[in-house]
Amino acid sequence: MLPASPVQTSPQASGGMIVVDAEGRIESLNPAAAAIFGYALDELTGQPLAVVLPPLANSGLDSRLAPYLQPRGGESARRLEGRRKSGGPVEVELTAIDNQVAGRRWFTLLVEPMPPMPHAALGDDCDLLEVLMDNLPEAIRSEEHTSELQSHHD
Repeated sequence: MLPASPVQTSPQASGGMIVVDAEGRIESLNPAAAAIFGYALDELTGQPLAVVLPPLANSGLDSRLAPYLQPRGGESARRLEGRRKSGGPVEVELTAIDNQVAGRRWFTLLVEPMPPMPHAALGDDCDLLEVLMDNLPEAIRSEEHTSELQSHHD
């Protein structure tokens, strides 16, 4: 077990906080973090971080978190796509803090949900091209088809 986590000592935190061990297992999290991904608190404790943040899967968690640890123009937060319990995507802003005490290493991840991208209004698993083609006026399709036929005859 890791030393007392910031999750337990900062109940006023407005965003999500996840404490992950060096192997990438979720040690603790606050209710906001669980809510961002659509889980209950007890469902994520002990689970691999990849359950909610697939881009951080596999070995070498410290190297995968490196871009989130390094300041970029004075800020270390970066956008990342997470995964909801329902399977749908959720865009989050992620900042990682590397912690080491008495030879133990862990990471505190600060996650903030980002506004959905404009296409999200069409649905999480929407194919924009398919929606456009399904809703394309018949007159436009007929005009294109007529043009194709004429070009083959010329």
